[in-house]
Amino acid sequence: MPNNTKLWIIIGLSVCLLICFCGCGSRFTIHSVDPTGEFDLAWMMKIRSPVITQPVLYQDQLYLAALDRRLYKIDLTTQKILWKKKFSTYVSQIAPTDSILYVVTTLPDEMLYSLSLSKSKNSKSKKKWERYIGESESSIAFFDSLLFIGTNASRLLALSRLTGETVWDYPTADFVRSKPVIADSLIIFGSDGGVTLGSLNTGALTALRLTTGEKVWEFVNPAAISLDLAIKNNHLLIITEDDQLISIRTETGEIRWQKQIPGINSNPPVLVMERNQVLAHSLTGVCQAFDLDDGQVQWSVQCPNISTAPLVYGKYVIFVDQSDGKIVVINYQTNQIIWEYNLDQVVRTRPLIWKNMLLVGTVKKHLYGFWLPSLQQR
Repeated sequence: MPNNTKLWIIIGLSVCLLICFCGCGSRFTIHSVDPTGEFDLAWMMKIRSPVITQPVLYQDQLYLAALDRRLYKIDLTTQKILWKKKFSTYVSQIAPTDSILYVVTTLPDEMLYSLSLSKSKNSKSKKKWERYIGESESSIAFFDSLLFIGTNASRLLALSRLTGETVWDYPTADFVRSKPVIADSLIIFGSDGGVTLGSLNTGALTALRLTTGEKVWEFVNPAAISLDLAIKNNHLLIITEDDQLISIRTETGEIRWQKQIPGINSNPPVLVMERNQVLAHSLTGVCQAFDLDDGQVQWSVQCPNISTAPLVYGKYVIFVDQSDGKIVVINYQTNQIIWEYNLDQVVRTRPLIWKNMLLVGTVKKHLYGFWLPSLQQR
């Protein structure tokens, strides 16, 4: 065989192997960097479709739903797609546990699915049960054998995690769109108040007994309440449409303290987990951390005019602009911007922190991982 022919055969086989390696399986593009660096791009993953549903971290795996109606399970330690499952409509909520994955879909199905997960990471899910729940913008909460979810039919449902059957349901004045939170023996959730006062819609918080659905207390606010509730110990933090940050006692529903913060209404409160603080981000360009017990300002920092709620990681406040994917990291101890990175892509979901990595999904079909400084070394 002529040498030229052999050369072209070798080149052809190499190209085929390269195509197979890059085009099959996980569809990742990896950008290697020094993992000891302060902030840098670690890797980028190409997804089949825009990331539009909030990804969920569970242990070392990421559950991600995209516009192609597929649900992806990604192993972050190996950076591989373990499996993907296609639904008939879009996935709006994802709630993983050790052995069961719960998935909520949008119109026209509006179903809640219970999918069994094998102990083997690579095994696909199998459906255990499904049930119609109607339109839901609420997130899922768990307590023992119960699953809680709110609906736009003005109900909070308590379902059996084993069968999906209704254990009890509680009627409300209007949509239940907030994530229910657990506080001791209570399930607490926010709903629209069903009443309009001037230009504002009222909002309500309700606390029920977990096992019976019996009402323990109710807090009605003259303005709507943010969809995301934050809870730590017996502190329940809410943000209202009239720019109030309010701390409420979970036992009684009484106000512990409240602050008027112009421009805060577009952001959920952010807990500073290492400290007894809550961070409020205002569109006026100021971030303030308040003591959970007395509401006194502990520190403040100038921040960019970004509507997305920030993340707090050690001494850093991290912003990701949804309009263009610009990442801004500020050291709140020095009030200085220490790192910026522009993805130049629209981001529809909140970023996540996994170990010392920032995860960002975009509508341009990408998932990015960025190195963050290791807090253990500081």
